[in-house]
Amino acid sequence: MGQVLQVRDEDVGREMAAKVIHGQDSAQALAKFVREAQITGQLEHPNIVPTHELGTTPDGQFYFTMKRIEGQDLAALLQDEDENAKGRTLYDYLQILLKVCDAISLAHSRGVIHRDLKPANIMIGQFGEVQVMDWGLARLVGQSDTAEAGCTLDLGGGHLAERARRSGSDEPLRTLDGAVVGTPHYMPPEQARGEVRKLDQRADVYALGAILYQMLTLEPPFEGDSVWDVLERVIEGQPTPPSERTLERDIPGELEAVVLKAMQHMPVKRYDTVDRMKQDLEAYLEGRLLQAADYSTWQVLKKWAARHKAAAAATAGIALALLIGLVATYRQLLETRSARDDEKTQRIRALEGETRAYIEQAKAVRNWGRAEQEQALKDAARKRMGDVRAEEVLREQFEDLGPQAWKEQDLANWSVTATVMLTRIPAHEKRQLKLESMTKREDVDDWELAILPPLIQRIAKLKSKLSMVNRWLRDKPWRKWQVLNETVHRVPWEQAIAAIRAHPKYSSLELNPQEGLLPLGPDPKSKLWEFAHLPSGKAPVRGAGNTWQITGQTCVVLVLVPGGQFLMGASDGDTNARDDEKPVHRVKLAPFFLSKYELTQGQWMRLAKEKQ
Repeated sequence: MGQVLQVRDEDVGREMAAKVIHGQDSAQALAKFVREAQITGQLEHPNIVPTHELGTTPDGQFYFTMKRIEGQDLAALLQDEDENAKGRTLYDYLQILLKVCDAISLAHSRGVIHRDLKPANIMIGQFGEVQVMDWGLARLVGQSDTAEAGCTLDLGGGHLAERARRSGSDEPLRTLDGAVVGTPHYMPPEQARGEVRKLDQRADVYALGAILYQMLTLEPPFEGDSVWDVLERVIEGQPTPPSERTLERDIPGELEAVVLKAMQHMPVKRYDTVDRMKQDLEAYLEGRLLQAADYSTWQVLKKWAARHKAAAAATAGIALALLIGLVATYRQLLETRSARDDEKTQRIRALEGETRAYIEQAKAVRNWGRAEQEQALKDAARKRMGDVRAEEVLREQFEDLGPQAWKEQDLANWSVTATVMLTRIPAHEKRQLKLESMTKREDVDDWELAILPPLIQRIAKLKSKLSMVNRWLRDKPWRKWQVLNETVHRVPWEQAIAAIRAHPKYSSLELNPQEGLLPLGPDPKSKLWEFAHLPSGKAPVRGAGNTWQITGQTCVVLVLVPGGQFLMGASDGDTNARDDEKPVHRVKLAPFFLSKYELTQGQWMRLAKEKQ
């Protein structure tokens, strides 16, 4: 809308830019033009291009003058970055985005939303100055827009628009005054649906998240063969996470969390203000915790240690004892797991390695600090780390729990421990409030304050798990399977137990009736026994060729695989293997059940419902 010219103020000798619109344009276009000039003129901020004068020329053209910016827009900078694989660092781009956040925050404080934030509307001057441009779509929140009925989508610029114009697909989007309501690649779903009167500050938050997305990946969050394709993808839902969009760039997980929170499909799930998004960006640059990211206790400790090196040195001795104790807890937990829990084993080993690295770093630091500070930290650590360890163990144990009779005692023990843990929340919250109210805190207080919020959050999450476990203990859902095995399924189980005991492949295996399983008999070819897992659906029936007929309601078919021995490990000459993977050794494996077919979506949903 309008044309931008380079002009000169002869009175002061100043080069400026002038935006001009013809006087014969529609009343709606003129209203938008005047509104843009008035809004930018009233938003006085170092990162918003200032408006100097609004007037008309002798030949009837309306114009307003503004500061002339020499430099590149952010879109061009990112394009250069993509093509040349060089240029600014991620830190540089985040500094640009922080300045944009400052400008938009001021606008929001005046009740103004931009509605067309994108890299092409952010100018970077020759000396690093950042200017948010093109406020032609800006509006006051809550005010009706008389020109909105004539708005359409921005098809200007880019290969996408060129293809749309060549195919004629943009014709249905054009209007009489040629106004726009945004750029599809960066607009939120509610704007893409045309709900422009419902837009608020969170629409700009979404666009800022989309800009950060492109800073991380060098690609806009949504692309397509036409404007309509892009719109449909915006309306459909969340963008592909940046780390999955490109494998060539290292995407920080915390910044990805910021992007995904800012670009939530539902406005209520986004940052409620630009300031909150900016706070997370600043926290990332300063090594602090982000609101949008989830952290393990270890990640919290690492961040705290990085920011408080002196206190970390003072805690070296305590960390050595506490962290070794935590590893010992994990080792004890590991010993109670069966050999099938290989993934958990790897995770615990990784934790041990991380712990050893932290301990060695603490050992290497000199000047261990004052004795009284060490004692204070030790007291705080004893109070908090006990619950940190207990909560970690409870989460690990819950993964192995389920509504089975043989786990009833484990369920009861877990319920008691989790109930006690939940009663600790008020004490932790009281301590957190006290620490936050302190006008002057020691390093030990900062350490404790860093631990408490994630600890409280994790303990609170135990409440829903506790309700589930208590429901299992109350309703005893396994009883129906026990009754079936004692009545309807008693004869099939007696026959199966006798046949498996005599089967040469099962080596006199003594099998007990299993909850929820119905013996189906041996497979005609492998001769291995098969069982119907009734909690996941209906028992199958055999069809032509004596094979199982699988339908959408069929349950999981389990095969009883005989036990045996196999070789595991790496040879001594394998230079790529870790020491704990050597040597090659023989492992005895007990008989186990294995699904005959891949799990279907219907079976998965029925199993998930069974555990709710």
